[in-house]
Amino acid sequence: MSLIRAVLFGTLQGLTEFLPVSSSGHLAVFHKLFGAAVKSMVPMGVIAHVGTLLAVLIYFRKDLLMFVRVLSPKALSSVARRPSQLFVAQPPQDEHAKLSYQRILAMIVVGTLPAAVIGFAFKGTIERAFASVKLIGVMFLVTGAVLLLTRLSQQGKRTVWHAWLLSALLIGTAQALAITPGISRSGFTIAAGIFLGLRRDFAARFSFLLSIPAIAGAFVLEFGDIARALTTQGAAEMLLIFLAAFAVGYVSIAVLLRIVSRGRLHLFGFYCLAAGILTLCLV
Repeated sequence: MSLIRAVLFGTLQGLTEFLPVSSSGHLAVFHKLFGAAVKSMVPMGVIAHVGTLLAVLIYFRKDLLMFVRVLSPKALSSVARRPSQLFVAQPPQDEHAKLSYQRILAMIVVGTLPAAVIGFAFKGTIERAFASVKLIGVMFLVTGAVLLLTRLSQQGKRTVWHAWLLSALLIGTAQALAITPGISRSGFTIAAGIFLGLRRDFAARFSFLLSIPAIAGAFVLEFGDIARALTTQGAAEMLLIFLAAFAVGYVSIAVLLRIVSRGRLHLFGFYCLAAGILTLCLV
């Protein structure tokens, strides 16, 4: 892979990882167009994912610091003494911030389970799916349809105090479906939150926080492939992929948060429909 192509690859990942247009689908088509082998695509895709992982970690660093605080022995002992406080709809004002982050953290754990199980159990099947351009095209169309349906949903009012473990499990299931190339992870998880009546800004924020263990898990699963790719693709190319994905991914987060808060998530549906039709024409 040339240096220019590496930058393009990382830029594409940074744009599509968080924008609801399916990064896996775009990267698979990218490699089909440039004639790269499917096996070489997986480790480079994970390297790009590490760049976007760093982007979301830095963007939501304040939330992550709060997670660390609510996991302190003092905070956990308070919950252990009164576990019922996690289930109340109107917490005491002095406990509001701490309990809200503890609830979000619990939602992330529950929401991560479906993707973790499916990703581990069907790793080989998922990798083979990257070779099917026809499947990717169809999944682009599915993503487009789901995003367009969000236009019909009213502005939700539910936050972390009105939606908890069941909502997290359903959103996590949507994330698990997005393991298939062509299905947008951010698109499906944000749409699921909107369909469940969550406030748009909370649905988008939770989607990003939920992506952290998913991306980190992909890195762990593919670490061996990354090490082998460094010897065949070159460290310079991998570094460029990482840097481009990080920089573009950071900007993409800010852009998508603004778009979702304005109720315009459905606009990406038109793009996904066009991408699906174009991809099917390549078959």
